[in-house]
Amino acid sequence: MSFFFRDFASRAVGLPGETACRMKRPQSPRPARGAPTALLLAALALAGCGGEGKERARWVALAPLFRPEAVRSVDDPAAGAPFLRRDPVDGAPLLRRDPADESGAWLDFPLPRERWRAEGEGEWSSARPPVPAVARGEVRLVSGERRFHARDPKGFKKAAGDQDVFELGDARLRLRTAGAGELPLGLVLSTWIERRERAAPGRALAGELAADGIALWPGERTELASALPRDAVLRVTTVAQGLGAPGTVEFRVECDGRELLAHTVTLGDEPVVEQHVLPLPDEAEARFVFEVRGAPGVTLFAEPVLGPRELGRYGARPWPDARPDVVLFVADTFRADNLACYGGTEAKTPNLGRLAERSVRFLDARSHSTWTLPSHGTLFTGMTPVRHGGMEQAGTFDPALLTLAELFAAQGYRTGAVTDAAFVARAFGMDQGFGWWQESGRGERSLATTLARADDFLERDDGRPVFLFVHTYRVHEPYRVGPDEDAEPLHALWRRARATVAENDGRLPLELVAEYRALYRAGVEALDAALGPWLAGLEGRGLLEHGYIVFTSDHGEAFHEHGDLSHGGMPFEEQVRIPLLIAGGGLAPRDERCGAGLIDLAPTLGELCGLPAEAQWSGSSLLRARTSPPLLAFGRGHMALVEGGEKALLELETDAGSREIHGVRKLRAAFDLTVDPGERADVAEGAAWAAELTEEARARLAEELAHRRGASAVELPAGALQDLRSLGYTGEDE
Repeated sequence: MSFFFRDFASRAVGLPGETACRMKRPQSPRPARGAPTALLLAALALAGCGGEGKERARWVALAPLFRPEAVRSVDDPAAGAPFLRRDPVDGAPLLRRDPADESGAWLDFPLPRERWRAEGEGEWSSARPPVPAVARGEVRLVSGERRFHARDPKGFKKAAGDQDVFELGDARLRLRTAGAGELPLGLVLSTWIERRERAAPGRALAGELAADGIALWPGERTELASALPRDAVLRVTTVAQGLGAPGTVEFRVECDGRELLAHTVTLGDEPVVEQHVLPLPDEAEARFVFEVRGAPGVTLFAEPVLGPRELGRYGARPWPDARPDVVLFVADTFRADNLACYGGTEAKTPNLGRLAERSVRFLDARSHSTWTLPSHGTLFTGMTPVRHGGMEQAGTFDPALLTLAELFAAQGYRTGAVTDAAFVARAFGMDQGFGWWQESGRGERSLATTLARADDFLERDDGRPVFLFVHTYRVHEPYRVGPDEDAEPLHALWRRARATVAENDGRLPLELVAEYRALYRAGVEALDAALGPWLAGLEGRGLLEHGYIVFTSDHGEAFHEHGDLSHGGMPFEEQVRIPLLIAGGGLAPRDERCGAGLIDLAPTLGELCGLPAEAQWSGSSLLRARTSPPLLAFGRGHMALVEGGEKALLELETDAGSREIHGVRKLRAAFDLTVDPGERADVAEGAAWAAELTEEARARLAEELAHRRGASAVELPAGALQDLRSLGYTGEDE
């Protein structure tokens, strides 16, 4: 399945966007997969975190020591065992372990006949069972050995009459029997609750959250031994979330038989996240016991790390020469011209304007694709979408590639991410290398939640330098307005638009385009208003004294400049020009007009933070003197090559089924951006450089294809397709 965007085009001439700027780098050591490589079995002394005659700061991560085979039941019978809920009460869920898979368990909801009502021949519906938010895995509906096949609303409607199908909606559960048969008896809805990654037991999961940690069910315990840094404490974050039934759980930690923690949490629909700082004995090594007791729930010990007792604060650690902190903020779908320094005049963005005044401003920055998934793959791998492989919804970037987060983690950084899910989600491998990954999907997504969770992550400081990635869809369709982020104004506009387009031979009146853009602009201004106090909070924490903040986007947004609305289409400037601001760490504010792209962020941050360069990176540091490199951009069946002020838009040779790219088919248009930044005058016929740029594009694409990595297949969790549709994506080839 692939995705495209709403398009009321009366005409279209376009091609997609991405950047390639290749500089040879020496190969650096690759961290091992499946564990936080920077913090393994022994205490890690951070490079540069101690001076002559001073003891270096040291941290020990306990999550990599966790082994599922070492998990045992809690000895105390009063504490119960996992999976207490086995009673067949109507609607009461029961937790069922799969003996063949210890990475999670099934949560079952019995659905007796009286819960169902007939909706038509062979079709019934029931009130949606209270599936908890933490359940985000596979969903099944079975009657004994008979299994119904899950469908989204569109697929349910189109399903053939000889299929048993069901659809789990927001309010109701619907099923249709093959051949209009009778309602079967003993129906059970089951959803998989994944607790840890199969290939990495020290990776704990709790619905929207993935973290380096220890995942235990209530009623389980585990032991592990570790060396102890001198004068250290154990910092650990407990996470607890309910499974639709009331109750409490108790987290317990012991060290050599001495109780360190006995913490009780009331289970609810939302995760309860709390950090604990536990003193340790002055010994060379110790044995720890982690256990959870109480009612059924999803519980885990996240980021258990032994580290210094005294931390100071961000930007002012007790040890000299600490590495700089980094906050990377991506405002999805944020056009460059939303900001005055990029020529914007419409949106009022005073807070981002103040950030720009103290930043290095890259005024000729572009994305590498016109939609989210390939652009974030490039951001994290430092490679073009063609090279990293994640160019279609069915596949993301090759997980064998080293991500920026993995590189930071390998150098002793605490890596965290707070995202608005959809394509920036664990399902697409985006969490690779992040020790803490928290995402918010449809129904819980809001900028206030995203910023609060980012603040919570920073508040749970353990002394390590921080690499924090924050992503928001606040300005993305459906252009939510007001403090409640109401999407109804856009839905109402689309209802009027559909009728108007039908009456105007497929053309969308300009006054409706203006309304569409006004809703987008309101979201931009709301983002700016919220970022003001949040950015001030970062500064108050000291994060900009010795660290950096990067503000950018993954692509722009079209408002009928070339016939398209939204994004995901051809890489005209309105879809690929983005802001790129870097502030802090003593950087002198200035304008940089050399061409820049997301592909350059990995080497730039690497240079700022003293990280080793990676051979896989195709970009180069933006802080070094350089000429504008050629920039490749990819989109729906097209490619752009920008070199200096010259831009060629090219049609690609692609496979009709898989959309795999094979080469350049032909030049579609050429623009001289120095005199025509709005791309109004196609000079392909009259400019000699257009043919030369086309041949260069052929050669560069051939080089990219020669180094292409295979995409990693994606299986969307329950509800993910509806979430993508809520953001304006429409499925093809379903």
